[in-house]
Amino acid sequence: MRIGLALVAALALAAAVPPAWFLGAEFLVFLGLGAFYAVTRTSRRPLLAAYLMGMGYMLAFSWSLRHVLWAGYVAIGFVGAVYFLVAAAWTRALSRVICGPIAFGCAAAATFWMRAEMPEIPYPHGQPIHDFHRWPAVLGCVALGGEPAGNFLLAALSAACVDLWGSWRVAMPSWRAAWTTLSAVLSTGLVLTVAASSSFALSESKQEGGDGQEDALDVAVLEPGFAALFQHKTSAAEAVLERLIRPTEVVAGPGVSRPPALVVWPESCYRARARESGASVFLDPAPLRIDLAPETSLLAGAEMQRADGRMSAVALLLDSAGVVQGWHEKTKVVPAGERIPFLTSLPVRWRDALLTWVEATMGQVPDLEPGRVRAPLSVPVRAPDQPSRRVRIGPLICFENAFPSVVRAHVQAGAELLVVLSNEAWYRGGAELDQLEAMTVMRCIESRTPAIRCTVDGHTVAFGPDGRCLGRIESGASLERAKVLRLRIPLGQGRLPPLAWLAELVLWLILASPLLLARHVLGSWARVLLTRPQR
Repeated sequence: MRIGLALVAALALAAAVPPAWFLGAEFLVFLGLGAFYAVTRTSRRPLLAAYLMGMGYMLAFSWSLRHVLWAGYVAIGFVGAVYFLVAAAWTRALSRVICGPIAFGCAAAATFWMRAEMPEIPYPHGQPIHDFHRWPAVLGCVALGGEPAGNFLLAALSAACVDLWGSWRVAMPSWRAAWTTLSAVLSTGLVLTVAASSSFALSESKQEGGDGQEDALDVAVLEPGFAALFQHKTSAAEAVLERLIRPTEVVAGPGVSRPPALVVWPESCYRARARESGASVFLDPAPLRIDLAPETSLLAGAEMQRADGRMSAVALLLDSAGVVQGWHEKTKVVPAGERIPFLTSLPVRWRDALLTWVEATMGQVPDLEPGRVRAPLSVPVRAPDQPSRRVRIGPLICFENAFPSVVRAHVQAGAELLVVLSNEAWYRGGAELDQLEAMTVMRCIESRTPAIRCTVDGHTVAFGPDGRCLGRIESGASLERAKVLRLRIPLGQGRLPPLAWLAELVLWLILASPLLLARHVLGSWARVLLTRPQR
């Protein structure tokens, strides 16, 4: 029975993860979480069943990673399943002092957050609330409480439905208690959705008024195509010319009547390496020769050798002459893909053996270092008969898109637009493309700031501050030739919403839920000591 429940939970949760296996499969997340809750409530080896369920789930939605490194893919299953074991133990222990659905909601939300923020090996993919990224109107819980609040409500609602079913069949728990819990969870979700609707309405009105120069930025987003840049039969220089430079000059060259204020290239596409010298950055070799209109800037992903000799992934903002006007450094590097985790903690002999094996397997040793936090970039906007102004943008390089803290720092510093530069070609069209898109939607809703995703081969898409899609390049459209997404995207307010602090409060309340168990244990000990006969 317990193994069957674990299998149902793993399959249902995996089917719901973006991209859903079929139309409407995202709603299977309720079945998956409900089965997971039922696993934690079984009396025979629930922790083993939860571990096996977690392993199957992690391996299912991470299938694309087998292209990168088989050992890493297998490790994701074995290590990631530990979080589900912890969630099961957390639920069973906390259920002694509060009702089961609330205990399960806290355990699920806490362990999903722990997996996303784990030092050295963070893995934020596959969170249940991501399954509804195409339904931003129902994500009021994320707008006010962040991803932990969304995960909590989904888990608690699913568990409450299981309890209600159990109360009807075996009267455990009582029908009244089960119905009260289910009603409370549903009411909370409804209240959060209604409370956030006013903010969504404000975002929509801002989008509708985006034709005004003061409210929107004219952007051309380039998707060069995976086949040309990374599997091209001709030279890399010819691929860059055909897939990057020429399409850019078509939309933003000197002869274009209405060139965009900003052209965006994805991560890993600007071939000249940047070098830091003092307070400035120069390109070596010389910058690519691109004929841009004087009023157009270029934002492109590259690598930079810092003054201390370390390498970091960067987003470079260049003017029409190719001079670096500013840069952003990637602060969240991909474990194993860009940096080997725990490397400095290993003995020298083990470290050398690991580096040798990684180089033989992957062809190179990942050596990128987390970058330094920098202010948002300032893009000049020039238009005829209007005064010049500047728009502050917060660049996010690929994996940074997954972390609310990076976006929060940008918006607190005044960013009016988020721009994600991503190279997802190594997933070879796998599920991670949709998962990272879902994370972008969450970042928009949390910060009330619009975002653009610029990728090598998909998904290149723009979202408004309410998470609604404003335009996209269809998947696979850039296989034959580079594609450009041209749009005027509305700008955010350059500050966090007034109730942004609620997300931090919700997270700390969820993480502090085990203190209720400690209070229960201490109270039991005190009662035992007080009732012990005196000698």
